Amino acid sequence: MVKDSSSANSIYHVEYIIYPWEMKVILILQERPTGATQESQDSSIEQSMICLAPRATRILIILGALLNVISILFPWAPNRRYLPWSIMVGAGTYLPTAQFMIVAVLIRLAAIVGWAGVVLYEYIEGRLVPYVAIMASGSISFTTVILFATRGVSLSWGAYLALVGGVLMVLGVVMEKLEVEIVVEHDRNQEGRKPE
Repeated sequence: MVKDSSSANSIYHVEYIIYPWEMKVILILQERPTGATQESQDSSIEQSMICLAPRATRILIILGALLNVISILFPWAPNRRYLPWSIMVGAGTYLPTAQFMIVAVLIRLAAIVGWAGVVLYEYIEGRLVPYVAIMASGSISFTTVILFATRGVSLSWGAYLALVGGVLMVLGVVMEKLEVEIVVEHDRNQEGRKPE
């Protein structure tokens, strides 16, 4: 996709290139003086690339895994009702074990798989296994909250934290795998000129 916009002395050329098979998006911004041809511009173009930081995606994944663990410590239903086998902070009651045992096991499984994915992500970078573990943990978090909601009980802090944790982990993996590059092209001849 190409878009041109013009001002008094130059034309701004914007081009989007999407490579779906490589999961890559490149955005090219180019400034051309009015009246210049493409051939005369190519020799004086200077490119600089800006890549989205992988550190931001790593923070999202770790924060999501941390929220899954924290969700176990918070009540999942109103009136301070906790999942079975949870550590109660202050006064509260447990939800019936028979109905909510699967939910309690699944959220713990999501937390364990999520942290295993984080550890693998740190030590086995570039492999598929950490991403599969983190995506599985996020999916288990979603499934757990949906299963809990179908039991006819209103949601509270613990369920919301598990849902946000799952979203952050999946979003972190998607942002990590979808490489976005922004290429900014500058005209070296224009840098020495003064505006008229």
